[in-house]
Amino acid sequence: MVDQCDKEISSCPIKEVFEARLEGMDRATTLKAIEIDRRLDQLNELRKEVITDRLQLVNKESYEAWKTVVNDKLTKLMTPYERQPAKPNWTAVVVVAIGILNLFVLVLHYIRG
Repeated sequence: MVDQCDKEISSCPIKEVFEARLEGMDRATTLKAIEIDRRLDQLNELRKEVITDRLQLVNKESYEAWKTVVNDKLTKLMTPYERQPAKPNWTAVVVVAIGILNLFVLVLHYIRG
């Protein structure tokens, strides 16, 4: 009946014309609601990701407080060494040199092996 109304508007009852238009609007509204739900789900997922990312960050006030504490501790540790001239620690130099030589030998052995 609706197809006939499309061909000849003047011969169709007004009620059928309005029902056909309302049915089309209902379909369009349903499709639009589905699309809005899909977008809302995507936004909710994005929001969860943003919240997760924010939890991994440190706020500026916490960082500044931590930095102050660390700087104070470093200053206290460095103060005695600033008063005395630096003395070479030959034991540490020898240990580091032996460690580097061992690493070099291992790398050579790995390359040739």
